[in-house]
Amino acid sequence: MSNQNLSALLRRNPQVQRIVSHAKTLQRLQAQLEKHLPPALAENCQVAACADGVLTLYTKSPAWAAKLRFQTAALLKIFQDDTTLGAIDTIRVKARPPANNSPDALTEHRSQGLSDATSALLRQVAESTDDPDLRQTLLRLAEN
Repeated sequence: MSNQNLSALLRRNPQVQRIVSHAKTLQRLQAQLEKHLPPALAENCQVAACADGVLTLYTKSPAWAAKLRFQTAALLKIFQDDTTLGAIDTIRVKARPPANNSPDALTEHRSQGLSDATSALLRQVAESTDDPDLRQTLLRLAEN
């Protein structure tokens, strides 16, 4: 089967048409999102889904999610005013950090240890506490 025949077959399939239409809507929503957000915020969030009037946006961290939540009322108005984007009643923001949970990444993070300033602060707190168990724990922690 040639590519031309396959394309014609896919164009006639209603399920494929719904998927393509939904993908195009998500692309338009992403473009609007990027257009109306500060560049740094736009870089750290993306349109994840749009169904049943709920637009779900993912951010790369909880900090970006908090910043984006301050923008949701204005974004909702923009999305509602653009009738080509479909009916959007609610914007949901979720933090979805990039998946970098490889064992090497976790080991590297743990092996970095505490900074000298943090270790010194822990020692200082240990010296000022009256609880011997807490003092011992803080000193052990300061050594890591």
